[in-house]
Amino acid sequence: VTFAHNDVVAGAGGGLQYSQSANLVSIYHNSVVTSTASASVGIGIGVDGATTAARINYALCYENDVYFLGTGHSHGVLIGRGVIAGLVFKNYVYGGDNLYVIKSDNVMVNHNIGVGSTGDLSGIYVRCGSNNKIYNNTLYLPNGHGLQIDTQSGGLTPIGNQIKNNIFYVMKANRVAIQDFTGTADG
Repeated sequence: VTFAHNDVVAGAGGGLQYSQSANLVSIYHNSVVTSTASASVGIGIGVDGATTAARINYALCYENDVYFLGTGHSHGVLIGRGVIAGLVFKNYVYGGDNLYVIKSDNVMVNHNIGVGSTGDLSGIYVRCGSNNKIYNNTLYLPNGHGLQIDTQSGGLTPIGNQIKNNIFYVMKANRVAIQDFTGTADG
């Protein structure tokens, strides 16, 4: 399954999403603009939640631009449950709360850029995902945390995540660059 070279303008709900079983899902060279960030996903592969309804052997998400023009809870790029492995590479996300959300194992998140807006959550949020590599990302967050690692209801405790060579500009006094609620990250 491939989504490539699309310009998407969407209201509430989001842009490009795929959550059915597949061997390979490739989403690249797309531009997604949403007029509201409330409960929306800019680009999503897999399931956003604690259940695994699909099996996607490999998710490839690269060189996409995602813009949220509203406020509220959102995921710029989501690699959700059911994805076995993947690569998130050279994407740009502007606005919303959680810029990059990883709920799967064995995902390389590398050379991405993100600019948070009014949201107070995370630049990168690893939720239940294990053995992910978070390398060489640059995130500017006026209100949120740089990176958070956490569990989810019905999910396993994440282990073996590696965090290296990232730049987190965290501007709010009570926020941190890296917050590992599980105590399992390497970096």
